[in-house]
Amino acid sequence: MKKGLFGCLGCLGVVVVIVIIIAIISAVMGGGESGGESGGESDSSKDEKQEFAIGEKVKVDDLEYTVNSIETADTVGGQYTSSTADGKYIVADVTVKNNGNESITIDTELFKILNGDATNGADAAASTEANPSDIGFFLEQLNPSSEKTGKVVFDVSEKTAQSDKLKMQVSSGMFGTKKANIKLN
Repeated sequence: MKKGLFGCLGCLGVVVVIVIIIAIISAVMGGGESGGESGGESDSSKDEKQEFAIGEKVKVDDLEYTVNSIETADTVGGQYTSSTADGKYIVADVTVKNNGNESITIDTELFKILNGDATNGADAAASTEANPSDIGFFLEQLNPSSEKTGKVVFDVSEKTAQSDKLKMQVSSGMFGTKKANIKLN
């Protein structure tokens, strides 16, 4: 009897572990929630359609983003360390401010380049090399009322770099589900 009971509990334990893993993956991937928060409006469908421009402050939950400038490059880095793009680098100079009451971890994972339906992630190594005085946005703790300016680098195709539909998507945190888009043209 013990062997049968342990077998059932073992199966039940496996099912519970699988459900927990699915819940974690769902939370990390966004859990179906979409839309961005901007300037205090509460209707998420309005927020999702609202786009911002370079130089505008974009509030997403407790984080406030400003894309200061955008440029393209073939290489980034300094005299001793540099990276060469497989295609073309899009280099964004960005300021992030923490308007919350707790420290927040910021990283290049908070940034994506959108070109129509295509999503391009940041190149963490190139982003670090593009910030010669520090490591940029690599797992940095940003305390309340503090801000950090740095460069985020995306290695994209030549065609993507020349697109007039480019947007930068910013999110509410490492596991945040709220997003906003900033037009880069």
